[in-house]
Amino acid sequence: MSDEALARLIGRALDQRGEALLVLDNAEQIAAEVAALAALWLDLAPAALLLVTSRERLRIPGEHALVLGPLGVPPARETSP
Repeated sequence: MSDEALARLIGRALDQRGEALLVLDNAEQIAAEVAALAALWLDLAPAALLLVTSRERLRIPGEHALVLGPLGVPPARETSP
């Protein structure tokens, strides 16, 4: 099975689930590939939502970016969160 056929199979499976959330973490490592897959899957499964974490935007239609700053660090001797 080709990569394209597999990607379309996953997209159709997402569509059959109806409302679904797919989480893709650390996508900046392969941002171009994830962008292409996300665009395809959102086209094939319009009821699905994708949550993608990345240091760079995917730049696909429908993308909403939430920019987060660094997490705070407690003082060195602090033992409780």
